[in-house]
Amino acid sequence: MATFTLSVTDDAYVYTGGPTQNLGSNSALNIAYTGGSARVYMRAPSFTVPAGEVVTSATLRIWAGSGATNVPVAFYKVTSAWSESGVTWERQPSFEYVKTITKTVSTGATVNEFDITNAFDAEHGLMMTADPLRVSVAFRSAEYGTASQRPQIIIETAPGVITPPPFRGWGIPAL
Repeated sequence: MATFTLSVTDDAYVYTGGPTQNLGSNSALNIAYTGGSARVYMRAPSFTVPAGEVVTSATLRIWAGSGATNVPVAFYKVTSAWSESGVTWERQPSFEYVKTITKTVSTGATVNEFDITNAFDAEHGLMMTADPLRVSVAFRSAEYGTASQRPQIIIETAPGVITPPPFRGWGIPAL
């Protein structure tokens, strides 16, 4: 079993109140705001699973600076290309819903961890938002001043297991 810690390198949030605004250089990532919907996009550098290994889990480690504390967070797998400097509400990549996690989000420079195993795409990343909308939390971004509080994705791998087909007998006819 191996563990890889990847620093998020590209992240941005987009929101309905600024449909053409790019917020890829902000130090905060807002998953909602009082005036409408917001979405956070993030990804880490390309990750190649070691030969003979499979991904067993992926965890998003992210610090919350302010906002609500009991937040349902919806995660989506991003399925098309986007750039940190180009994504806006009007120019979002495509994505598919994966799951909603309701948890008590700790704010005030406290780390939060989310199981994103099925939401993480090594090439395109993931998207997260508050569910329902308008429950605001501001997470730290990859541009946050304190490097130890920037988001990370922790990947765990294990040797791949090949499952044999089910045993169907020896092919000897019954008497």
